[in-house]
Amino acid sequence: MSKDSIALWTRLYEVCKKLRKLNPWEFWSNQDIILIEDPVTKMMGYCVVEQDPLDGTLMINILHGQAGMRAYLESLNYDFEELEDMNYIKSSYRQQGFLLLYANRDELFEEDYERIKSVGMSFRGKAQWPILRRLFPGSKPWLLETDEDVRLLTMYLDQLVQVLTDFDQGKIDLRENFYLTISAQNGKWTLTYTEEDELLGEEEIFIYPNELKAHRVSKLPKQPVIMEGSQFYLPTPLWDEENNRELFPLLTTFINHESGEVYSGEIYKSTREELELVSDRLADLMLTRLQFRPREIIVSDEILLDLISDFCEKANIDCDLGPTVAADAFMSSFLSTQMGDLNGEEQAFLHLIQAAEQSYEVMLETDLGQMLTSIQKSALKDIWIYSVLFLYKEFNELPGEWSKEGFEALLQSHLLEESVKNDYRPYIGSSIKAYLDCQQELGLFKNSFVLSHVLAKYYK
Repeated sequence: MSKDSIALWTRLYEVCKKLRKLNPWEFWSNQDIILIEDPVTKMMGYCVVEQDPLDGTLMINILHGQAGMRAYLESLNYDFEELEDMNYIKSSYRQQGFLLLYANRDELFEEDYERIKSVGMSFRGKAQWPILRRLFPGSKPWLLETDEDVRLLTMYLDQLVQVLTDFDQGKIDLRENFYLTISAQNGKWTLTYTEEDELLGEEEIFIYPNELKAHRVSKLPKQPVIMEGSQFYLPTPLWDEENNRELFPLLTTFINHESGEVYSGEIYKSTREELELVSDRLADLMLTRLQFRPREIIVSDEILLDLISDFCEKANIDCDLGPTVAADAFMSSFLSTQMGDLNGEEQAFLHLIQAAEQSYEVMLETDLGQMLTSIQKSALKDIWIYSVLFLYKEFNELPGEWSKEGFEALLQSHLLEESVKNDYRPYIGSSIKAYLDCQQELGLFKNSFVLSHVLAKYYK
């Protein structure tokens, strides 16, 4: 790194240390969002101080602009049992901005640790080491890439520390139904208040620029057809050479509501430039292939509605939000087909996962399941399935049938024998660590404390 880059990173880590020492998670609510405007780019950062409800991870989310904040707020509508819901996945992948997590030393990725070492910094204690990530639409949390990222994040965190310190010292007050807003006025940082109703403002609607093409579509015969529009992310990321990172492809489909016929399905990146092509390609679909315009288009979410509503208005096509039954069925079928391309060994592994999921449901009926809280049950699910798979790999034995008695018999026979326990203990530890590492790879920093605690209690 250059001297300038080292100076920028050093300053960023110093601010992270100040913020952790201030410990705002003890006195600040995640409902009290702080708005900070960058004086250089005028980009508004929506700062959220929050703590993971499952494992207690300390986090700072800084969402960029209204689009990033809206996606974050949408993700809060889902509980622990809905984390695989496609709408939750879409809202998560549409977030943009920065993420700061405080972790233990052994939870850091090598890149994080080497970066901290390279600037001569060090942190001590549990949940003290900062993990810094950039949030891009359509991508998992990514490493900070540029000096501008470092400067911008440092600015947000620096002002956040100042505001939280002033509040903690009683210098500023919160107002009901208002959010604190920080911006530079005439070269000086100024505190104002933004009304709750003005947090997000009006939806940004894409203005379709090709008036001539929209007019041509409006002259097509209107058929009594209802078309559904939907978007969903494919599960496998692709490497994007232009942006030099992994991106999850966003499949945009238009489908006949009655027959389920797929009129079009096209892959987009989650960039504004690419998504603005949706309206134009929809117009081409009607002009060249269909040669009619539908009576109505029903779309699955507000993002897609914003992208095509201006075109639809100009083409005299009704367009609104609504249930997209045919599109949802296509999504399920498409994803199942993707899974069907797996080889025999992978298919067998998927069947084993299904069996392990069934074992989890049975486990909830056992003495172990009865002692868990609802949050612990949700937190335990993935690691339980992982551990059952690991158990099968090591001992090649699972209950003959999934029942309360059969499962408890297995636990009492093998896992509670001292010799097996002594042999198995290091494996269960490594299996937990491998699982949690996998979760980190996906950018999901959750569940580690609860899962480790519950399993350690049972497999001690």
